[in-house]
Amino acid sequence: MMMSPDRRALILLLSPAVLHLLDLLLTGVTSEKDLTQRTAGRLGIPTSHAREVLENLVRNDFVTRERSGGYRGLDEARFRDELAAARRHLVGLRLAGDHAQADLLERALDSAWDARSADAARKKSARRFIRSEDGRRLDDLMQSQTLGEPFALLRLQKRAG
Repeated sequence: MMMSPDRRALILLLSPAVLHLLDLLLTGVTSEKDLTQRTAGRLGIPTSHAREVLENLVRNDFVTRERSGGYRGLDEARFRDELAAARRHLVGLRLAGDHAQADLLERALDSAWDARSADAARKKSARRFIRSEDGRRLDDLMQSQTLGEPFALLRLQKRAG
């Protein structure tokens, strides 16, 4: 079953690494080395992980690999469109009656934005989210590859007993 563009946008925009890479691309950083090293440094992740995220963005048409060897990201209008798509998916979850997952994903989006921030208080807030029960639930949804499916959180909780 193919994933909807709205769900795909939501899943991608939940990643602090995605957000930071897109930020860098919007400011004119284009080399793989600069993109991956700066993202790894800001988020405290291995450069290999930042490189994987960059390649995933290429596969999902969020980033284009240029002939020159550099990268080009979404322009601001397309970024706003992708953010709107992610929000549409959250609205769809609410319309389906899955308020619990929609609320969790809203908090996760806030955490992703906080994690890529240079502000120490926002980074600390993101770390608290990751270590919280909500962070574990988000990880469970991602690991099960059901994030964004209506009532996926409820199904996981029922399976866990």
